[in-house]
Amino acid sequence: MLSVPWRPRGLSWIFLLLALVAAGGAASVCWAGGPGTAAAGKDNAPAFTMAFPADFTVYDDPKALAQESYFPLDDGSVLLGGCYSGPDYAGTNFGSACVVVSVSPAEEDGDDCARFDGDSLCGAEQGVRDAAVNGLPFKRGDMSDAAMGHRLEARDYWTVRGGQRYDIRLFLSYTDIGMYGPGEKREFSREDCWARLNAVLNTFSFRR
Repeated sequence: MLSVPWRPRGLSWIFLLLALVAAGGAASVCWAGGPGTAAAGKDNAPAFTMAFPADFTVYDDPKALAQESYFPLDDGSVLLGGCYSGPDYAGTNFGSACVVVSVSPAEEDGDDCARFDGDSLCGAEQGVRDAAVNGLPFKRGDMSDAAMGHRLEARDYWTVRGGQRYDIRLFLSYTDIGMYGPGEKREFSREDCWARLNAVLNTFSFRR
C-alpha cells in the first residue's frame, strides 16, 4: 500500500470520522430486506444504487455529507455515505469504517489519478491499477496515514460514465494497539472489516 501525505488538521479527521456515526439525520438501510439506497446522477449522468447492511448508518443528504470536512471533497460532489456502527468490534481498537460515493465532472487529464484530500496518485508507478466493482471496470488507488497513534487506510475506486467521474471511497480508521495498556483493548480484524466494506462496494450498480 502506498503512503502519501494526508495533511490532517490535527486530529480533527479522527473526531469527525467518529462523530459521523452518531450524527443526526441518518437512516439505516437494510441490505437483506430491501433494494438498498439509490442516488441520482448529476447533469443527466447515470443514476446509481448501493445497498448497505442494517448495521451501517447511511447518509443520503448531499448537503450534510458535504459539510463533513473529513471527507476529501469540498465541492458538494458527495452523494451518499454509510459507516459501519461497529457492534462486533466493541472493546477493540476499532475507530470507524465508511463507504462514500461521489460524482464530479470528468477531467480529461485527471481521470487516471486517485484523489485524496488534495493529493493524487497517478499511474502504475504510484500503484494505480485496474479493478472490478460488481463486474464493472474501475480504477483503484490506495493510501495510508498515521498521526499520534491513530491509523487511517483508504481505497479509492473510480470510473467515468456519461461525462461524470464516480468515486467510491472506502475508509478505515483505528488506534494502534500499542497505545493501550496490557489487556485494555483487543485488536480487531482489519481483514474482516475490509471484507465488510468490500461487500458494500460490490453492491454498486448503475440504474441506467
